Amino acid sequence: MRFQGSVLAGLLLLGPASAQEAAQPTKLTPKQIEAVKKGVRQSLRDPDSARFDRPFIAARDSAGILKVCGFVNAKNTYGGYAGDTAFVGTMFKNNTIFLPNSITGSDSGQYATRAVCAKEGIVLD
Repeated sequence: MRFQGSVLAGLLLLGPASAQEAAQPTKLTPKQIEAVKKGVRQSLRDPDSARFDRPFIAARDSAGILKVCGFVNAKNTYGGYAGDTAFVGTMFKNNTIFLPNSITGSDSGQYATRAVCAKEGIVLD
């Protein structure tokens, strides 16, 4: 998988959050789920190989911005499946377009992605 932007850029894009700004868990509509899948697929080296075996988790921050975290399993450069890779991103255009901020399989990238999700009140298991 190729890395969509830097983890640092993703952290900056998501902005600050404090304990006073609790995110509100949000259930995604079927159209939003498809937008997330499309956005993630577009950032992968082999979009057709994307598998989404776990539900996405979404939360709306105090500014009303919808953040989505989840996992994708896709083929790597060797043609084998890499295993579940965490991602985080933001919904735009009235929640119809999803832009992933971070999708990376490295250990440090996975840690950073999970940290960003946790900061948004989303815990990935």
